[in-house]
Amino acid sequence: MPSRRSQRENALKLGYALRISRGVFDGGFLEQSAQSFEIPLSDFSRELINAALNPGSGYNDLIDSLAKNADMLTSLDRHLMLQAMGEMDMRHSPAQTIINEYIELAKLYGADNSYRFVNVVLNQYKERLA
Repeated sequence: MPSRRSQRENALKLGYALRISRGVFDGGFLEQSAQSFEIPLSDFSRELINAALNPGSGYNDLIDSLAKNADMLTSLDRHLMLQAMGEMDMRHSPAQTIINEYIELAKLYGADNSYRFVNVVLNQYKERLA
């Protein structure tokens, strides 16, 4: 079984591909994409993708209210935060661990300095969960 970190990264890659191509969760397209790109797809990764693409979650509105200059966020940075919020709500791991993991993903895949946005927004979200 892949590490949680690699499952999060796989979910980010595949979930973002779904977001830009379909806009919503599509299990068939997800499976096809995972096979095409040879990305292992675990149940945990599926959960993360579903949480990030759930339009009823309210996470987008939360990001808009928590982030200064939310309109400057790239779609990838926003997707990363949506996935992190979904994972925090699952409570599989401590919130700070999740935040640290997504800061690292933002450093790898996000826009320059986007990890700072991710850090601020996710820490504010963590405080709301407490």
